[in-house]
Amino acid sequence: MMKTLANMTGTTILFGFLLFSTACQKSIENPLVLYEKEEYKAAFERAVELAGNNDAMALYILGRLYAEGKGVRQDYKQASRYYRAAAEQEHPEAMFALGELSFLGKGVPQNDKVAAAWFRRAAEEGSLDAEQVLARMYNENRGDVTLQDVSPDASP
Repeated sequence: MMKTLANMTGTTILFGFLLFSTACQKSIENPLVLYEKEEYKAAFERAVELAGNNDAMALYILGRLYAEGKGVRQDYKQASRYYRAAAEQEHPEAMFALGELSFLGKGVPQNDKVAAAWFRRAAEEGSLDAEQVLARMYNENRGDVTLQDVSPDASP
């Protein structure tokens, strides 16, 4: 009887630990992972928690959620604020997103020069997408993009 009681107690403790562990894991999960799982409300909640500590990825995810209207009402102005906060921490995807908003005039005034500046910064941080957009802007003669922006190794 004592052995059975000990087994039941051990099982109860293990079960309780697993429940607690699962609950803790949910609360510390990366907002990007939650976003990719399409758990947008949970991604938003977790990103808000982390954004309080000025976490660049969390700020970027909040911008993305607002830009796409996933888990929140779509709001390009709010998206641009979060993207800017992340971009100020050298987050390349946020820089690229700010370039897109400026290029399209969503949430911020349409401005090719500002867009090109954000795309340049993103490209400097390794964004291939930003390099491609700069090349397109150069070909279309938009935003004062130079050959140097498109191909840094090119001679002037």
